[in-house]
Amino acid sequence: MTDMLRRLEVASWRLIEFPITSRDYGFQQGQARHRFIFRDDEIVESIGRENPTYRYTIPFREDLARGRWQNLFTVVYPQFLEACQDRSRGVLSDPIHSSIKAKCVSLREVMDIAGRRDGIDVEAEFIYAPEQSDLPPDLTHSIDTVQGAEGMAGALDREIDVINWQGEPPPEPTKDPFSFIASIGDQVEGAQNKITAKLHDAAFRAEKAAAAIDKLKSPRLAPVRQAARRVQAAAVGLLESGLQNGKRGARVMRTLRVPFATTVLALAAKLGVSTAELLRMNPSLSRSPRVEAGTLVTYYTRE
Repeated sequence: MTDMLRRLEVASWRLIEFPITSRDYGFQQGQARHRFIFRDDEIVESIGRENPTYRYTIPFREDLARGRWQNLFTVVYPQFLEACQDRSRGVLSDPIHSSIKAKCVSLREVMDIAGRRDGIDVEAEFIYAPEQSDLPPDLTHSIDTVQGAEGMAGALDREIDVINWQGEPPPEPTKDPFSFIASIGDQVEGAQNKITAKLHDAAFRAEKAAAAIDKLKSPRLAPVRQAARRVQAAAVGLLESGLQNGKRGARVMRTLRVPFATTVLALAAKLGVSTAELLRMNPSLSRSPRVEAGTLVTYYTRE
């Protein structure tokens, strides 16, 4: 054990260092499954990654009388046990992922009764536990004002301007439609149709920008693609809030993520709208008669 301990990886919990003989890291993707009556298979929708977990086997043994790991069982383990009983968030230092905010979720002692009695082995599990301020921005975050959406679109356009498009034409600026709406000011009531059209145009431009970024196959541009999706969500959110007419009317704007592949005609019939209206509100659907699963569409409900 003495020679082995000197070669083990080191981790720490709440600044208490300990050697580890095994390490297990992993996470799962949360899935929502949707079944349809009298049909085989099912639609699987990803709803986000669950928090990663870290599992360690720790030899709290006393057979190392000197050096870094002296008194692992008699001194270090009581401190470690007390630290694990604290339910609050702490700092876990992992030999691979460095320091993360985590919580201890389980601890299990294993004693070799028939063999050595110089201490125990401990199996401890921790889960990544970020604070709310550490979380990445929500792509569906609501933007309540045109000015807010205009500022976000302007930031996206500046990032797009510096991308090397490898000979392809760059996407159209996403800020222009929002700037037009902001310039109308108090004349919103009389320009309802123009505002609605501009918001659809903004959503379509942002969607095209995200698609163009995808074609570049560059992981470095992932934040820009997310920004494009946020601009698209902002435009759809402003439409859904009834901003274009200052109040909700008899028809209410809705959004739908298409659960399975279908056609434009079938989707229009299912939603109770005309094909022309569905294409007007979702210009990207005009590129193909087929609507893929996961496509986000907007439409009016008839109340």
